[in-house]
Amino acid sequence: MNILERLLKALGFDITRLRWRYHRWREGWSKRRQRLENRRKPFAYKHKVCGECGALADRTEPVCPRCGRRLPSVLLNRLQRMARLIIPQGNYVYTIAILLLNFALYAAMLVRGEGGGGGLLNSGVDGATLIRFGAWSVPLVAEGEVWRLVCSVFLHVDLMHIGFNCLWLVQLGPMVEESFGRSRFLALYLLSGIGGFVASVLYRWHWAAMGIYTPGAGASGAVFGLIATALILGYLRKFPGATAYREGLLKWAILGLILSFIPGVDLAAHLGGAVVAGVMALFLAPEGQARRLPKRFWLLVEVVCLMVIGVSLFAAANNIPAILTR
Repeated sequence: MNILERLLKALGFDITRLRWRYHRWREGWSKRRQRLENRRKPFAYKHKVCGECGALADRTEPVCPRCGRRLPSVLLNRLQRMARLIIPQGNYVYTIAILLLNFALYAAMLVRGEGGGGGLLNSGVDGATLIRFGAWSVPLVAEGEVWRLVCSVFLHVDLMHIGFNCLWLVQLGPMVEESFGRSRFLALYLLSGIGGFVASVLYRWHWAAMGIYTPGAGASGAVFGLIATALILGYLRKFPGATAYREGLLKWAILGLILSFIPGVDLAAHLGGAVVAGVMALFLAPEGQARRLPKRFWLLVEVVCLMVIGVSLFAAANNIPAILTR
């Protein structure tokens, strides 16, 4: 027994338990280091790695010897492998990321805002704070601040608002993301949210003429897009229990549509998001798409969507000090 163990034993620690925890920590660290090494090795390969099936190919091979997929240049192949080291892999990546972004922005608005939104448990966000963080209104969109249509997809008014939207996202997001793939899911969610707000802007245009400038925010347009997408998947796919699945989801969709007529709820955004997502789902669903676009195209779409979100959030961050002086 070394000096450290004697000291710890004198202080009343269980030496056997400490040794067990130490060995567990070493095993865990060894596994993490091995995972990092396994992710680093593909980037260090001098040959090509097929992005479709993972087969190895000589650096001069134009197509994959296993699946026949066309291989990119050596430089582009290395860049793709580098992207896999940075971008998280696996299912539900964007479902989780959107949930975290929703709650992070909501918490930031509560901290920076003045309250007074009248929400559940008096936790609402006031209209001025919503506008500062990127919520849209007809005059601001008409002035050219179209980035607000993107930011508003991730902003919410109160706990009831964010709670219902995120509950739907948790229920439907994983299924849609797994069925469509990460890139298609992100494009579908973002465009249905934007499409819903475009419909809402057009609907509220006559309100602006009367001097009513209600700010708009929330993921409900994108959520109704997920509902429409899930319904289309239910009708396109043949699986055990499909009829019960469609009937159950249809009942919830009808209930959501009825609740959309409550004063203060944005019916136009709900319908707009559902229509945009429905059209996209008919084309993008594995069972219903007219043609398959290459994987690199969807990687580009994913990057563009992330850039649009990043630029919009950056514009909102820079706009907070400026709008306070208006």
